[in-house]
Amino acid sequence: MKVPATRTYVDIRHGLGNIATVLRGRACRIAYVGNSVTAQRDGFVRYLHAHLGTWTAQPHHAFQVGLSGMGSMGCLFTLDSFVLSRKPDLCFIECTTGDAGSRPPLEIIGPAIEGLVRKLRAIGCECCILHAYRADRSVEDFQPIIDRYERVADHYGIPSVHLGRAIDLGLTSGEWSLEQLFLDGIHTTTEGGRVVATLIARALQTILSTSPAAAPPLGLRLHPDDFEAARLLHPELQTALLPERCRSSHFRQVLPYLEIGAGNGLVLDAAPGRLAGLLFVAGPHAGDIVIEAESQTREYSTWDEWCDRDLLRSVIFPEPIRRDATVRLTVMDRGGWSRGDPSGAFHGIPKLLKLIGFMLYDERSSTPVVGMAFDTKN
Repeated sequence: MKVPATRTYVDIRHGLGNIATVLRGRACRIAYVGNSVTAQRDGFVRYLHAHLGTWTAQPHHAFQVGLSGMGSMGCLFTLDSFVLSRKPDLCFIECTTGDAGSRPPLEIIGPAIEGLVRKLRAIGCECCILHAYRADRSVEDFQPIIDRYERVADHYGIPSVHLGRAIDLGLTSGEWSLEQLFLDGIHTTTEGGRVVATLIARALQTILSTSPAAAPPLGLRLHPDDFEAARLLHPELQTALLPERCRSSHFRQVLPYLEIGAGNGLVLDAAPGRLAGLLFVAGPHAGDIVIEAESQTREYSTWDEWCDRDLLRSVIFPEPIRRDATVRLTVMDRGGWSRGDPSGAFHGIPKLLKLIGFMLYDERSSTPVVGMAFDTKN
């Protein structure tokens, strides 16, 4: 298989430190953080991890944390539970396709990626950003998202691999066809998974062949809002309007959630910080919710076309909500549809919100920020 030269799709920057020596010296923990492309059972992760094991002659441990449709914000706010507790040595971050699909406000993407990077770097984990391919988005749609990632990568010296660029080159040259590589223009076929893994492996060889350079210190942040301290604000039973009608459970035995039925809700009292959105378990039960805050009322959908089974999902607010006033959430008895429910049968299922938590971050941190006069929309 002929693949594009790595110089056409790899930005090395400061590289990955001494991770090549570490990978050859012992079995390492490698985290694959991302969205549905990362979650694929027969996708690139399987083949890339096998390559790394063979190349280094070590039985590395893989943590495949692919959260379908969640984007960078969903990955950030589940990082503590799914990744940091396992103390990875190396982490691949693949969230651009998810951000292109979920379309969060552009100004929140940079801080979210910076939060991911700073959390990982704080435990001594090296990072590499992967920009996967997506056929249903134009360059004009995709590039502003990639630009936010690249600005963070430049600041922290993190390498990035532009897989979309490499695949475009291969498609244009006739090396492979879209049908060979992709099931739907996003998720790969078995052959596509192998091709993507090969592209990443070649990129890693280029990155690791360069002399390791010291990463910039974590002391200086790029964005004023502190997403390094991003965390989930889990709902407490006593905040519910009708606590006796709530039930507590866990998603995949890891993430606790509070089940709140239609007509019920909860109230958060004023406190420091901002709410960027909320994380929940969607499914056939999912419907609409109403958020009242800052003298405004907005209705949000907690369901999408894939909600014929329980999945992690998030709602990102168009503007973060300051917690200096009361926030009220109400579960409505309407909404809900999926690709497997064209007849609308799910409309007869009682509506619930399985709330894992609100996405809370500190509004401004005392940590120094580079160039205080920068544009906060980047």
